[in-house]
Amino acid sequence: MNTVIKSIETDFAHINLLKDKIGHVHFKANTELNKTIQHQLLKSYKELTDNPIPFIYSSEEFLSSTKDAPQFAKSIEKLSPINMKVIIVQNLAQRIVANFYYKTHKPLNPYKVFTSFDAGVKWINENRNKIEPSV
Repeated sequence: MNTVIKSIETDFAHINLLKDKIGHVHFKANTELNKTIQHQLLKSYKELTDNPIPFIYSSEEFLSSTKDAPQFAKSIEKLSPINMKVIIVQNLAQRIVANFYYKTHKPLNPYKVFTSFDAGVKWINENRNKIEPSV
């Protein structure tokens, strides 16, 4: 179901394009998001797809960010080929942080938090036709 058709590995994440045209970023343990990583992510997104697609974000334990990373992410959001975001959380603390980010840095595109990858894929598939042009 979640067959990987293209993959990029970095020091900080596995970035995949799945068969159903969903991107997946899985951050490695102890990653601290900063401007350099965000630039590398943007480059990787553009290597995976030319067209806007949904992305799912998950992580191992201890994902953090520098103080300026959220604002920088917001400033480059229009440059990325992402039209929906799903955040997969493993615990209440991650859910609180993800929801706080949403409220303080309102994304341009649909954004939803889930506890399971499959639930995130289901939400994308139920909602993607509302934002993507019909083929």
